[in-house]
Amino acid sequence: MTKALLPSNLSTVTCTAIDRISLRLSWVNMPIGAGSAQAERALCFLCTRVSIAGRQRNKKYSRARCWRLRVKGTQNRATYELLSTISRLAVMPAINPTLLIQFASDERQPVREAALRALGGLDAGQGIPTLLGALNDERARIAIYALRNALLSMPREEALNVLRTVPLTQVTVAKEVVRLMGDLSSEAAYRELLALEARELHRDVRVALLRALWPYVEQAETWEVFTRAAQAPEAALARGVVHIAADGMSPVAQRRLAGLTATLLAHPEPEVRMAALQWRSQHPVTDDEQVLFARLLSLMNSPIPDECALAARAVFAIYTGNNAALVGSAVRDLLSKRRALQITIENFASTVFLNRRRLLPTTRAILAALAEDRLTRSRCVSG
Repeated sequence: MTKALLPSNLSTVTCTAIDRISLRLSWVNMPIGAGSAQAERALCFLCTRVSIAGRQRNKKYSRARCWRLRVKGTQNRATYELLSTISRLAVMPAINPTLLIQFASDERQPVREAALRALGGLDAGQGIPTLLGALNDERARIAIYALRNALLSMPREEALNVLRTVPLTQVTVAKEVVRLMGDLSSEAAYRELLALEARELHRDVRVALLRALWPYVEQAETWEVFTRAAQAPEAALARGVVHIAADGMSPVAQRRLAGLTATLLAHPEPEVRMAALQWRSQHPVTDDEQVLFARLLSLMNSPIPDECALAARAVFAIYTGNNAALVGSAVRDLLSKRRALQITIENFASTVFLNRRRLLPTTRAILAALAEDRLTRSRCVSG
């Protein structure tokens, strides 16, 4: 088998990534046989010269002699030799992808997968047709991830058109397709995600779709999808909207996030409620309208000790500071519930030393609430 690695009509390769250095190519034929050390050194030489050229920023041109290679007897070569060759072909500029395409159908799985990954990294997207074809067979698991870099470097509309052609029969492929659509961050991609959401999807694909919608939190339709997921009886779907970050949201989106969190805190599955409590205790959301307060107060008296503790931490995280009076009110409602009260005070005591000045108003509000009960008042005095 004889194939040229580089286009025969190419005389100059311009690499914009290395400061527009031009490499003038002169061709020398050299066979690669089984275990050919000369060919391996030739590839090393080429890659080294390209790397050095990229670092010579003060020189306009750097000349390197490249090798035009023939591949003989690849079936007889050791797998590790082919893997080494593929890794070097992957970093060569303006390479003809024919050889990598052939390796992508090799019967040896390591060689096949290495070639697929290499095709995804080619500069001009020459490997995309082969990768798309691989999505229809057992190579799909590797091919879909190899497509990521190639698609995200394309114009967004063009990348979306490619994604529309990808079959969604395999769960792994479908998950990565919706993730890529989310990463495109365009109105057309958003509409495509909403259309997919209306279809019958595998649970794992739907969870991935929920994550793909996170960049679109300023859209009202996004919150309708999130609310349906939060109300779903399946814990896996509900947990798909737990870890939405509040950073950078508009006040309107913050209010919607508070309402979504309240829905999660009313979920019948304890694992969903506790996941939401833990996340909001670490990443509090603004709750100026106090839509979370009643639900948090109820969970502070939960029969599950861990849930009670997490609810207390969420209250301290969300309402400490300007809303210290709400914290005092929450503690006052627990005065007759000794176990919940003890868990709440212990959790507050564990955080008060970290920021005494900020927690001073909250501390005073809690002490005022405790002073209303004879037993807790004596405890405060003795403490």
